[in-house]
Amino acid sequence: MQDMFNRMALDALLAGLHHLRDSADRTIHEIEHAKNGTLPPLIKKQAQALLEAPLPRRGRPLKAGRLGSGWSADPAERKREMARRQEVARAKRKKKPRGGAAIKDKETWRENVRKAAKAAWERLSPAERKAKIARVQAGRRKPRVKMEAA
Repeated sequence: MQDMFNRMALDALLAGLHHLRDSADRTIHEIEHAKNGTLPPLIKKQAQALLEAPLPRRGRPLKAGRLGSGWSADPAERKREMARRQEVARAKRKKKPRGGAAIKDKETWRENVRKAAKAAWERLSPAERKAKIARVQAGRRKPRVKMEAA
Protein backbone atom coordinates (compact mmCIF):
# COMPACT_ATOMS: atom_id res chain seq x y z
CA MET A 1 0.00 0.00 0.00
CA GLN A 2 2.82 2.36 0.93
CA ASP A 3 4.54 1.57 -2.36
CA MET A 4 1.44 2.69 -4.28
CA PHE A 5 1.40 6.06 -2.48
CA ASN A 6 5.11 6.55 -3.14
CA ARG A 7 4.54 5.82 -6.84
CA MET A 8 1.65 8.32 -6.97
CA ALA A 9 3.76 11.00 -5.26
CA LEU A 10 6.62 10.43 -7.73
CA ASP A 11 4.20 10.66 -10.69
CA ALA A 12 2.90 13.99 -9.40
CA LEU A 13 6.44 15.25 -8.83
CA LEU A 14 7.47 14.13 -12.30
CA ALA A 15 4.56 15.99 -13.91
CA GLY A 16 5.52 19.14 -12.01
CA LEU A 17 9.14 18.83 -13.09
CA HIS A 18 8.08 18.44 -16.75
CA HIS A 19 6.02 21.61 -16.43
CA LEU A 20 8.96 23.42 -14.81
CA ARG A 21 11.32 22.29 -17.59
CA ASP A 22 8.89 23.47 -20.31
CA SER A 23 8.46 26.81 -18.58
CA ALA A 24 12.23 27.25 -18.24
CA ASP A 25 12.72 26.36 -21.93
CA ARG A 26 10.14 28.96 -22.96
CA THR A 27 11.77 31.60 -20.76
CA ILE A 28 15.23 30.84 -22.19
CA HIS A 29 13.81 31.03 -25.71
CA GLU A 30 12.15 34.41 -24.98
CA ILE A 31 15.36 35.79 -23.44
CA GLU A 32 17.36 34.76 -26.53
CA HIS A 33 14.83 36.46 -28.81
CA ALA A 34 14.80 39.57 -26.60
CA LYS A 35 18.62 39.69 -26.80
CA ASN A 36 18.41 39.56 -30.61
CA GLY A 37 15.60 42.12 -30.71
CA THR A 38 13.05 39.78 -32.30
CA LEU A 39 9.86 38.17 -31.04
CA PRO A 40 9.46 34.40 -31.06
CA PRO A 41 7.24 33.31 -33.97
CA LEU A 42 4.55 31.83 -31.70
CA ILE A 43 4.25 35.00 -29.57
CA LYS A 44 4.24 37.17 -32.70
CA LYS A 45 1.42 35.08 -34.17
CA GLN A 46 -0.62 35.20 -30.93
CA ALA A 47 -0.16 38.98 -30.61
CA GLN A 48 -1.28 39.53 -34.20
CA ALA A 49 -4.36 37.34 -33.67
CA LEU A 50 -5.29 39.32 -30.54
CA LEU A 51 -4.97 42.63 -32.38
CA GLU A 52 -7.08 41.50 -35.33
CA ALA A 53 -9.82 39.64 -33.45
CA PRO A 54 -12.97 41.62 -32.56
CA LEU A 55 -13.85 41.75 -28.88
CA PRO A 56 -16.55 39.22 -27.98
CA ARG A 57 -19.90 40.74 -27.02
CA ARG A 58 -22.34 38.75 -24.92
CA GLY A 59 -25.94 39.47 -24.11
CA ARG A 60 -28.44 41.93 -25.52
CA PRO A 61 -26.98 44.80 -27.60
CA LEU A 62 -26.86 48.16 -25.84
CA LYS A 63 -29.41 50.84 -26.68
CA ALA A 64 -28.03 54.07 -28.05
CA GLY A 65 -26.79 56.41 -25.30
CA ARG A 66 -27.10 53.81 -22.54
CA LEU A 67 -24.56 52.24 -20.22
CA GLY A 68 -24.42 48.47 -19.81
CA SER A 69 -26.65 48.75 -16.74
CA GLY A 70 -29.50 50.37 -18.67
CA TRP A 71 -28.87 53.82 -17.19
CA SER A 72 -28.21 56.73 -19.50
CA ALA A 73 -24.64 57.72 -20.28
CA ASP A 74 -25.57 61.38 -19.72
CA PRO A 75 -24.94 62.41 -16.06
CA ALA A 76 -27.76 64.99 -16.05
CA GLU A 77 -30.27 62.42 -17.30
CA ARG A 78 -29.08 59.89 -14.68
CA LYS A 79 -29.58 62.54 -11.97
CA ARG A 80 -33.14 63.26 -13.18
CA GLU A 81 -33.94 59.53 -13.30
CA MET A 82 -32.63 59.00 -9.77
CA ALA A 83 -34.71 61.92 -8.47
CA ARG A 84 -37.79 60.48 -10.20
CA ARG A 85 -37.21 57.05 -8.64
CA GLN A 86 -36.80 58.63 -5.20
CA GLU A 87 -40.11 60.49 -5.61
CA VAL A 88 -41.86 57.25 -6.59
CA ALA A 89 -40.39 55.51 -3.53
CA ARG A 90 -41.50 58.36 -1.24
CA ALA A 91 -45.03 58.25 -2.66
CA LYS A 92 -45.21 54.49 -2.07
CA ARG A 93 -44.04 54.91 1.53
CA LYS A 94 -46.74 57.52 2.18
CA LYS A 95 -49.45 55.18 0.92
CA LYS A 96 -48.48 52.31 3.22
CA PRO A 97 -50.02 52.46 6.70
CA ARG A 98 -47.54 51.72 9.43
CA GLY A 99 -48.30 49.96 12.68
CA GLY A 100 -47.23 50.52 16.25
CA ALA A 101 -45.69 53.80 17.36
CA ALA A 102 -45.70 55.32 13.84
CA ILE A 103 -49.52 55.56 13.85
CA LYS A 104 -50.95 58.94 14.80
CA ASP A 105 -54.34 57.57 15.84
CA LYS A 106 -53.46 54.34 17.62
CA GLU A 107 -56.97 53.62 18.84
CA THR A 108 -58.38 53.69 15.31
CA TRP A 109 -55.61 51.38 14.17
CA ARG A 110 -56.31 48.93 17.01
CA GLU A 111 -60.03 48.97 16.18
CA ASN A 112 -59.29 48.21 12.51
CA VAL A 113 -56.97 45.34 13.45
CA ARG A 114 -59.60 43.93 15.83
CA LYS A 115 -62.30 44.12 13.13
CA ALA A 116 -60.04 42.38 10.61
CA ALA A 117 -59.21 39.58 13.07
CA LYS A 118 -62.91 39.14 13.93
CA ALA A 119 -63.86 38.99 10.23
CA ALA A 120 -61.14 36.39 9.61
CA TRP A 121 -62.42 34.31 12.55
CA GLU A 122 -65.99 34.47 11.29
CA ARG A 123 -64.91 33.27 7.84
CA LEU A 124 -63.59 30.03 9.37
CA SER A 125 -65.82 26.99 9.37
CA PRO A 126 -66.65 25.39 12.75
CA ALA A 127 -64.15 22.58 12.08
CA GLU A 128 -61.41 25.10 11.23
CA ARG A 129 -62.18 27.09 14.39
CA LYS A 130 -61.96 23.93 16.49
CA ALA A 131 -58.62 22.99 14.88
CA LYS A 132 -57.23 26.48 15.48
CA ILE A 133 -58.27 26.42 19.16
CA ALA A 134 -56.70 22.96 19.53
CA ARG A 135 -53.40 24.24 18.05
CA VAL A 136 -53.35 27.19 20.46
CA GLN A 137 -54.09 24.98 23.46
CA ALA A 138 -51.48 22.43 22.38
CA GLY A 139 -48.91 25.21 22.36
CA ARG A 140 -49.87 26.19 25.87
CA ARG A 141 -49.60 22.61 27.13
CA LYS A 142 -45.96 22.22 26.17
CA PRO A 143 -43.95 20.95 29.13
CA ARG A 144 -41.92 23.62 30.84
CA VAL A 145 -38.48 22.79 32.12
CA LYS A 146 -37.79 23.90 35.63
CA MET A 147 -34.18 24.84 36.20
CA GLU A 148 -32.68 23.64 39.45
CA ALA A 149 -29.98 25.45 41.33
CA ALA A 150 -26.66 23.64 41.17
